[in-house]
Amino acid sequence: MKINNETSVKTDIKTIGGVVIAVAISVYSYFTVIERISNLELQDKLQSADLLKKAEQEPKNLEMFMLIEHLSGQIEKLRNGNH
Repeated sequence: MKINNETSVKTDIKTIGGVVIAVAISVYSYFTVIERISNLELQDKLQSADLLKKAEQEPKNLEMFMLIEHLSGQIEKLRNGNH
């Protein structure tokens, strides 16, 4: 099978086109994931703020919230090796 210059150019264009499409899909996927992570972080912050607001309104909940925060801090210290 003889390959001429025209076939080679068509192959190069197809390869470049495939790479461009792959890069575009990768960039789109990356930013979609970043957006989803940002939305989850925002939802988490809003939920924490809502829990704190509820806890401040009810003393029993505030005590529980403070206990959870204390225990979370202790767990984080243990994870980091700070006893």
